[in-house]
Amino acid sequence: MLKVTWDFNHPRIQLSAVGARTMAPMIFQRVAMLRFRKPAIIVFCAGVVCLGLSAWLVAAKVIAANSMRNYDHQSAPEFLFERRPFPFQCTDRPQPLPPGEHSWIGSPNLAPYARTRVETLDLPLAQVPALTIASEPTSFLRIAGASQDVWELHFCAIGEGDSEPEARQFLDQVSMNQTGSLISINAPHPGRTGNRGDLLAQVPQDAPLTIHAIGAVELRNMSGPVRISAVGGRATILNTTGTVDAEGEVVDFAGARGHVMLTSYSEIDLKLTGPRFLGNLSAYAQREVRVLVPHGFESPIEVMVDRKKDLICRADFCSQMKQESDNGAYLFKYDGSGEAASDHVWFRSDHSTVVIDNWRPGPLIRR
Repeated sequence: MLKVTWDFNHPRIQLSAVGARTMAPMIFQRVAMLRFRKPAIIVFCAGVVCLGLSAWLVAAKVIAANSMRNYDHQSAPEFLFERRPFPFQCTDRPQPLPPGEHSWIGSPNLAPYARTRVETLDLPLAQVPALTIASEPTSFLRIAGASQDVWELHFCAIGEGDSEPEARQFLDQVSMNQTGSLISINAPHPGRTGNRGDLLAQVPQDAPLTIHAIGAVELRNMSGPVRISAVGGRATILNTTGTVDAEGEVVDFAGARGHVMLTSYSEIDLKLTGPRFLGNLSAYAQREVRVLVPHGFESPIEVMVDRKKDLICRADFCSQMKQESDNGAYLFKYDGSGEAASDHVWFRSDHSTVVIDNWRPGPLIRR
């Protein structure tokens, strides 16, 4: 038996299957992060019971009525800061059929044919002490720092089409070029039939790096100075310790030290991973700024919002924050503690909320 209920203050699905009631809030937390652009089918499964709903129905009657209404009060999702291995899949489509098979099933959202080309480039640090990467739309850049003296670049050029000749024609238009210390990625025809170029790089962690992209960028484990401009895309920066200047449509950041300046045309999600932030950090967004801090966080914090109610603070130090006025805006200050007085952490939302919560270091173990 299946029973579905919806309380606008406490969304959950009640299923007769064992464990479904505990899974539903987590499922809806993930679904609430989605922004549907076209009809789709979402399927929730618990045990052997599955609930399938049209995305239009979910968005219009459920998410839009509740989760999106409270979107600016939600905490930063932990999964944004998980450090998963970088994938590098560069395969043709359709692939050769196994023996005995005579047909294949494709996705309606993908062109039936894809042709790919892999290129590699190794640049000695002695010859290229700093690197700049410029990328056109539809490209995805994944970059990790390591203790090494060479820039290792792996590039996947992809052309997609309704026929194999069309896919090859688009593939021929994708390129990665080097001019001195500049790497340029060109994929001029985005779309279902078109082309793109994906870059996976392992680079010297303490060398200067500049990225100009019209798309998504993921970067981690850098100690040298980093400049990122991801116009119209998401910039994810994890475990950096040096100077970071990043802007993007959406920005995610996790770290415990450095000189960091983040700017977003939409929202910023942050996780401060140490008991204090060694250095200075500023995060400025047009929309939401969501922050996760550990319990007992010591660094001073300043928050500026347009309305008093736009600070949503649920961390353990919230009762210690002091309120001031600043030219019509509201300024909230937490003085911090101990030797962390020299640190400086500043958050600003222009038109929405700043949300501060504690994060747990790991699952609770009951003995």
